[in-house]
Amino acid sequence: MNKDPEKFLEVLFDKLAWSPEQRREAMEKIVRDRDKPVRLIGIGQTGVGKTELLRSIFRISDNDVSVLRQLRTDATKSATKRFYSFRISTDFGFQVEFTDGPGLGEDLQLHAELMQAWINEIPNHDLLYWVLDGSSRDISHIQQNMKSILDATGFRGRFVLVINKVDKIELEQDDRDQGFVGWNEDFNQPTKKLLKQIKRRIGDVIEKFRIYAGVDPEHIVVCSALKRWNHDLVLDKMLALLPPECRLKLNENRDVKSSTELMSPDVRRRVEAEGG
Repeated sequence: MNKDPEKFLEVLFDKLAWSPEQRREAMEKIVRDRDKPVRLIGIGQTGVGKTELLRSIFRISDNDVSVLRQLRTDATKSATKRFYSFRISTDFGFQVEFTDGPGLGEDLQLHAELMQAWINEIPNHDLLYWVLDGSSRDISHIQQNMKSILDATGFRGRFVLVINKVDKIELEQDDRDQGFVGWNEDFNQPTKKLLKQIKRRIGDVIEKFRIYAGVDPEHIVVCSALKRWNHDLVLDKMLALLPPECRLKLNENRDVKSSTELMSPDVRRRVEAEGG
């Protein structure tokens, strides 16, 4: 671990347009709370891609993923420990803690109990993110749960809604019949047809969450973590909603994976040659 945190942080502050007073206050708070992790808590049903999302934007190793999966398995089997967390850290000691918990809507008999458990747990964190499957039309129960949780916790100002898996959105039947595809696998990006479909479908979803759950559209990010499309915008939104001392810790743990790595070899070589 770096023995000179002041020098390390001064280098970071040089990149930010902060006044001397802002730098001094942030320096004092960061050094004082260096060992305190930024705490993020995520909601989302099984299969919506939360783990894939975190891996695409943070320094999460394969070993971290194994630990996460084991924690999830243990929590599923436990009758008392419903939430589980794991941490990542820089060499300097800036830590981020990720917390996950039981899926909502997956056990109707325990629904009220699980909702209250989330409401009790969320205030212990710096930011709440909620991941949903953008290719699914089944969102009514999510709207209800989201409204209840945000009303009870007051977390709307520290909340990011991630509409993931938009690469799985199907084109209209007429387009499919004509042989059009949604995702260009060679270039690893949505086709014009899919972009149009995403705009139409997701625009409607965003409006529903705005009206029913009171979610600010500026807090909503549309992406495909698996394809690494717009995934960087999730991290940008998290950073924007955190206070400066948390923002720096989170940013130092960022590792946004490149979408070009998933392009076809020929296209990737051309892109890299043009970029170089």
